[in-house]
Amino acid sequence: MALIEDIEDRGAGEIATRVLQRVRAVFSRAVALGYREVNPAGELHNHLKPRKKGQQTALAAEELPTSLHALDTYTGDTATRLGLRLLILTLARTSEVREAKWVEFDREEGVWTVPGERMKNRREHRVPLSQQALATLEQLNKASGHSQWLMPGRLEDKPASQNTMIFAVYRMGFHKRTTVHGFRALASTILNEAVTEVDGKKHRMWSVDAVERALAHTEQNKVKGAYDRGDRFEERTRMMQWWADYLDTVAKPATTTE
Repeated sequence: MALIEDIEDRGAGEIATRVLQRVRAVFSRAVALGYREVNPAGELHNHLKPRKKGQQTALAAEELPTSLHALDTYTGDTATRLGLRLLILTLARTSEVREAKWVEFDREEGVWTVPGERMKNRREHRVPLSQQALATLEQLNKASGHSQWLMPGRLEDKPASQNTMIFAVYRMGFHKRTTVHGFRALASTILNEAVTEVDGKKHRMWSVDAVERALAHTEQNKVKGAYDRGDRFEERTRMMQWWADYLDTVAKPATTTE
């Protein structure tokens, strides 16, 4: 708590949230390996200071079903709705989806290759496509396949405007509750905390590196970054399919019995 408070006190609320997420993930790993019985950072998010205007906001995990239902029933532009769904399925940034062109997608191989010039870290980024992402692309192709852009703008020679996605999120009823970027933060939390049980012991399902590479985060350790060239593609392929299946499960309405 002292660590998080020190970061908050210098006005870096978003950094404090990210540090807390990483600390929770480390302790989650410790619990899975039997070094600790509980995660001491598990409830610290309740002690974070209220977000100030301008900071990125994200939904809590329990709000995910509501947001997915709102997206599925969104009656606005079809390409925008499907673009948002693809963003959630691939963990991509808003600009990466909004400015995407059809030539970047190999639907037979199930890979989306984002050119380095469009990436925040200026490196080419390969995204494994789940079956659900491929199905979304098929629907998108029917809506916007006539254009070079996945999400064409009013003028066919340009992609959708910068505010297209966030305004759609607002119209779905999530104004001041989340940003488009917030879906990435929520996915990071869920993937980092996902565990499986083997022989009575809990193990982390996905490595931190796989999650970080899925989010296209730059390795902060320059020495490690220079030598670690692997993109964890095979693990990320399994992880992205798990994530898509998880979203399907969460989106299903709970069944009731009389």
